[in-house]
Amino acid sequence: MVNPFPGILYMERQKINSKNRLFRGLFAKKASRRYLLVYICIMVFAGILLSNSLMGNQPAFATFPRNDFQLLQPAPTQPFGYYDYFGKLLSPKAAGKLVKQLGLNPGDPVSYQKVGAVQITKELIGKGEDIYFNRKIGDNFGLQAVFGFSQGIATILPEIKTAIAKLGGQPTTNLQIIIQKDITLGSRTFPAGTILNTGLKVEKGGTFPLGFLADEKTGTIGISCALCHASLSNEGKLLAGVPNGELAIPFLIALSPNTAAGFARLNFNPLDPQYQGNGQTIVNSKGELVKLPDPEKLEKAFDDAVLDVPFGHFESSPDGINDTTQIPSGFTFQNHPYTASGEFAVGPFNGLSIFNSAVHSSEINLLAASQLSEKTLGIDSEVYIGTFLQNATDTRLRLPDGVKPSVWLRQKQQELGIF
Repeated sequence: MVNPFPGILYMERQKINSKNRLFRGLFAKKASRRYLLVYICIMVFAGILLSNSLMGNQPAFATFPRNDFQLLQPAPTQPFGYYDYFGKLLSPKAAGKLVKQLGLNPGDPVSYQKVGAVQITKELIGKGEDIYFNRKIGDNFGLQAVFGFSQGIATILPEIKTAIAKLGGQPTTNLQIIIQKDITLGSRTFPAGTILNTGLKVEKGGTFPLGFLADEKTGTIGISCALCHASLSNEGKLLAGVPNGELAIPFLIALSPNTAAGFARLNFNPLDPQYQGNGQTIVNSKGELVKLPDPEKLEKAFDDAVLDVPFGHFESSPDGINDTTQIPSGFTFQNHPYTASGEFAVGPFNGLSIFNSAVHSSEINLLAASQLSEKTLGIDSEVYIGTFLQNATDTRLRLPDGVKPSVWLRQKQQELGIF
């Protein structure tokens, strides 16, 4: 029988063929995706193996038996006997050649120091480790006498000791304390019975949090680098350089009775009318009388702002800008230039020595910014000094009315022997 509608039949066949081609295309695409996914997995696995292989062949990296590989490995170390020459690692032979080229005696150790070459020795590494864990950062005058860090920690010291005793000698990566009495910071009150995660680390058998240092001579509690830049593994193993991202920095800082001494770290102008009240009147650098903020109002407002900072974050720049930073790791090997702004781009160990000095000279020093406060913050230096002194933890440092803060402070420091 002859089809009376040959055109329609042709169109139906075309539709079927189109569908078949579509399905074949989809199946082909799916197959291609599967092959691509398998290919990517193979390449990633090969890359990991290659990376581990290359790392194992580097003299400056720690090496491990192939059958005892662990993901969590010690940080890479510099080879003993080598020299650092402004970030460039030199063998003893290469360093001697450099010294000789500069007209010095390679047999004299002082020659290497003269050209800036630092020999990497066990003693040097050991000294650095001891400083990292056991030396206080910050000064007794600013951090303790003015800011009152130790006095703030003393507020919860009974809770800390009780919590550590309950550990029974076991380690913890987050010391939980139970507040024994109501604590008011700013406009917030932490009632007795509150369970607080401090983020403090306690080693196995430890009697004090990692990074806290009790100074028997001064009767204060200081901190070391390890407070923020060390942690513990789940097994309680000490991990130097790992950031303590759980640390309750806002709470620990706000405990200090004169937290507002660090007002320049956040967006605070001490002469803002909302803080006026019972402040002292001082003489500024131009000889003018200026009324300082009410210390209680400023402290309350600043405590509130500090408590809003996330755990594991800090603000190190006295620039009046509220832009907190997460605690970074202490791993610096081949991590030059350490910061995005480049101010630590040169120097011994590729500028690392300068970077470390910055922690002590500005980050932990709450008072040094007064020297540049006029240019950086638009705040007269005398106003800056007067603001952090009028509520100083050591009451002997609280300035009276009508004085020029810098002059009065200099005289008082000499009188009391506090520097």
